[in-house]
Amino acid sequence: MGIKGIIRRHSYPRNKCESTKCENTFICTKCLVGKIIKVFEQEGFCMVAMTFLWLSEEYREQQYIDLKDCSFFPGMEKYMNSSPIVAIVCEGLDVVKSEILILRKQSSRF
Repeated sequence: MGIKGIIRRHSYPRNKCESTKCENTFICTKCLVGKIIKVFEQEGFCMVAMTFLWLSEEYREQQYIDLKDCSFFPGMEKYMNSSPIVAIVCEGLDVVKSEILILRKQSSRF
């Protein structure tokens, strides 16, 4: 994986947006926060919220249930529990689709 950190994607429409394509996306990462923010801002997206969070055991189990049987899971779980994550909400037109493209394009630079 080219991106160091774990990023999960979720999206929901914003009622306040004038365009039907205006979206929010949730980015969860443990490192490279400044670089991630810089790339999204350069693409014209806005960071509308950001906070540090400790992920509960229940949340980790729910979010990563599909990875639970993988050999790397114990190490990943230890890493995710070692420090808080940074949760970022990014807003913009077609941000969900763009996020995937941005992260693929930038993954070698992170």
